[in-house]
Amino acid sequence: MSRKPPAHVYAHSVTLQVCTGVDRWNHPAWAEYPVDHVNVQPASGTTMRKDDTEVQLNALLFADSLYTVPSLDWWALKDASEAAGLPATVVFENRQYTVVDVAKLFNEFGIFDHWEVALK
Repeated sequence: MSRKPPAHVYAHSVTLQVCTGVDRWNHPAWAEYPVDHVNVQPASGTTMRKDDTEVQLNALLFADSLYTVPSLDWWALKDASEAAGLPATVVFENRQYTVVDVAKLFNEFGIFDHWEVALK
């Protein structure tokens, strides 16, 4: 049985930016969600997108089911942003990352444990 990491591991704060639309001059409108108690780790590797293209990763964000506030549906927000015209972004330590992929992970009992968000 795996143990959940302690709360102090989720010490970072980020801002999730979700595109809500693009006006007739191609200026995007954004909804911003401050998110506390996440863990952002540098990453080097690639991930495959739905369109079979490889994307280089720069970071992974972990949003825990218990510690992260607020509790967001990262899948729905990523999809909504893309449907509105631009990918969602995450701002961490004054650097903006693009949300490339989202995975919802469960523990060995089938209970939701955390989100893993791939960033480039």
